[in-house]
Amino acid sequence: MADPASDTIMTTDKMKPLLALSKREPVQAAIALTAGGEGLILLDKKAKPKKVAAMLKAEASKAKLQLNTSTIRYGRALVDTDYDSGMVRFFINKEAPGSMRVKLVEVVKRVPYQKVELNVDLSIEDEPEDEQPPQPEAASAAPAPQDAVPPAPPPIPEAPPPPPDMSGVRAELATLIPQITAAAGNDAGKADQMKKAAMAATLAIRSNDPDGAAVAIAGLKSLLGSAQNGQSAPSSAAPQPAAPKPAVAQGKFVTMQKSRLIWESARKRVGGELQGLKTAVAAAAKGDAAEAAVLGALGQLDEVLARLDERLLDALDAMLNEGDPNAHARLTQQAKGILGEYVAYTQSSPMLQKLDGDTPFGVKLSVASTMAATLKALQSTIV
Repeated sequence: MADPASDTIMTTDKMKPLLALSKREPVQAAIALTAGGEGLILLDKKAKPKKVAAMLKAEASKAKLQLNTSTIRYGRALVDTDYDSGMVRFFINKEAPGSMRVKLVEVVKRVPYQKVELNVDLSIEDEPEDEQPPQPEAASAAPAPQDAVPPAPPPIPEAPPPPPDMSGVRAELATLIPQITAAAGNDAGKADQMKKAAMAATLAIRSNDPDGAAVAIAGLKSLLGSAQNGQSAPSSAAPQPAAPKPAVAQGKFVTMQKSRLIWESARKRVGGELQGLKTAVAAAAKGDAAEAAVLGALGQLDEVLARLDERLLDALDAMLNEGDPNAHARLTQQAKGILGEYVAYTQSSPMLQKLDGDTPFGVKLSVASTMAATLKALQSTIV
C-alpha cells in the first residue's frame, strides 16, 4: 500500500513532537489539498507562516506531488489542552474550502489526534514572509577634515517596558471556562461559540495582549450570560442576580467598541484594494481606444462599499451610547438585521466573489475573503 501523500510533506514522527510543542506555544503551519483531494500539513518552529507555505509548495514540487494551489492556507497550529486535548486548531489567513477540515482530520488521526478546527485570522496576511533583514551599512563617506566636530555618540536605548501583568485576566478566564459545558447544555453551536471566545482569550494572554484578552473575555461572559438566561438553572446552581453586573455591562461596551473597529478596518482595507485595482487598470488602459469603456466599467466596483456601507457603524455607535436595556436590545436586533443584509450580499454577488486572488494588473485582492471572515466574526460578537 502506497504511503499517504501527507507523509511526503511531513511524516508523522516529525509532526508529533511539533504538535506536542504547540501545547505550550503555537507552531507555524501551512495546509493544502492535493489535486486528488488529500490533506497536507507542514509545521515549523521558526519560519514565518508565508515561508512555511512556500516550503510546502517546494516540497510538493520536489516530490512531484500535484497541489491544488488555490487551497493553500498558512498560519499557526496549536493543541490547547484546556480547550480540547484531542483537537488540532489552525488559525489561517483566510477561509478554507469546505472539504479541507475532514481531509486534515485524516492526517492528524495518524499522530494521533481526533479533531481539527479551522479559524480565520486576517492579520496573518499582513505578516512578512521572512524576518526583516538588517539594513545595509551606509557607504563610507569621504574623510572628514581634521577640524571637523566628531559626531555625537548614539543615545543609550531605553530599557523595554516590562510585560503587562496578565495574572488577573488569566485567573478570570480560569473561572469562566468550567462554566461553558453547563451553560451550553445540548446546544452544540453555542458551546462552539463559547470555546472560540475562550481560545481567543487564551491566545491574547499568551501574547501579553491585555486589551485583546479583555475583549475576548467580555464576549465569553456575554455568551455565558445569554445561555444561562435562556435555560432554567439547575437547583444546585448559585442564585443569579436579577440585574447584570457592572463588569458584564462594561464587557459588552468594550465588545461593541471592538466590533466597530473591526468593521471600520475591514472597509478601509477593502476600499484601499479596490482603489489600487482601479488605478492599475486605468494605467494599463491609458491611450487605448476602449479606455472610456474600461473606466466606465470600473465604476461597478463602487457597488461593493455602497452595499457594505456605514450603517453598521452608525448602529454600533448608537448601541455604545444607549444606556436603556430595552432600547439597547432593539438596537442590537437592528445591527443583526444589517449584518444579515451584508452576509446575503457577499454570498450572492458574482462580482464580489471574483475579487479575490491575483489579478493580471499586479494587484492582489482579498475583498471577498476579508468581508466573509469579518462578517462571520461580527455575527459572533453582536449578541
